Amino acid sequence: MGASSASTTSPWVSNQTVTSPEARLALGASWAKQVGSSILTESGAVEGAGPGASVSGNNILVTAHQAVVEAALGTYVCTSTATMTVPLDTPIPTSGQSRYDIIYGEIVDSSDSATYRLNTVKSAASASPSIPSAPSNTVPLFRVQVTSAGPQTPVPIMSWARAPGAPRLVETGDTRNGAYIGDRRKFRDGSEDVWSGSAWQRVVAPASWSQFTPSLLTAGDASGVPVGPNGSAIGRYLVQGKSMHLRYIFKVGAGAPPAGWGDISTTLPPGITSAPIEETQILAKLNAHNPVGTLYAIWLGKCFIPPNSNQMNLYFPFSSARSDLGTYQMSSSSGGPAGTGRPLVPGGYPIPGVLVIQGTIEIS
Repeated sequence: MGASSASTTSPWVSNQTVTSPEARLALGASWAKQVGSSILTESGAVEGAGPGASVSGNNILVTAHQAVVEAALGTYVCTSTATMTVPLDTPIPTSGQSRYDIIYGEIVDSSDSATYRLNTVKSAASASPSIPSAPSNTVPLFRVQVTSAGPQTPVPIMSWARAPGAPRLVETGDTRNGAYIGDRRKFRDGSEDVWSGSAWQRVVAPASWSQFTPSLLTAGDASGVPVGPNGSAIGRYLVQGKSMHLRYIFKVGAGAPPAGWGDISTTLPPGITSAPIEETQILAKLNAHNPVGTLYAIWLGKCFIPPNSNQMNLYFPFSSARSDLGTYQMSSSSGGPAGTGRPLVPGGYPIPGVLVIQGTIEIS
């Protein structure tokens, strides 16, 4: 394996000598966890002074940077003041194969001095190589895929050093557990996780209600149910994880023609699909008009949503005298006479003066 090193030992006071154990004790006093607390500083690149990397032949050039290393003998604050050259192992993989190399920072300690250096660990070359892990007590910095054409562009895997209790800044691919329940980590794209005690959970922004214009559809033809010039159709929904709260309100203006025939339905908001197992049922309420446009009756029904679907099927009682449910219809057939819809409105059609659908469903 290749290695590149730079000395990190410097006196605390000009012309005075500080031994390596003394320096570790001083750093431990300022960085270590407080008594009774699990919150402590972590190893990683120093934010704002993290390195960049580029390819030069079979070498990786890592720019000057700072890092905090929690090594076996204590805490080290390391400074690289110049670009460090990290030679990758040769030979490189043959055609059709590749490997992954991890570039990491480590401490080589002696009695009165310590050296910070970069080193590599590699996976076995194959058609589908695995990604190796950096050794313990080191700081992983970059992942490099090495093919028959040589090393490819280095990918940062840096974790950032943090003061006690601060959020952990990480690159994609960081697999470390949280230090305590409520610990937070933040990625370059601004996304953030919180540690539950056993897993990282994504922190989502507070949800807000969205609105769109739904339509009442008819199975018998494509005309649907128009709301008319004095009507309206409003759909509002709020998505929280795999739950969605919704409320639809359709108002068909007085005098609107009863267009469309067959079963009447609507759909979930654009891009939303119901959960893949079992159907969902939520509340539906119909204020039906009589032939002259005034309220005839109010019916409570159901909206059934099949699994893995965006279809919302409406069911209401057959009539004021029958409480069993059937599909909501203006009329049963094209040109159906007045009084053939469901629920039954004698001498007319069950035009939705107000149709409300509301509830909470599980979504995919």
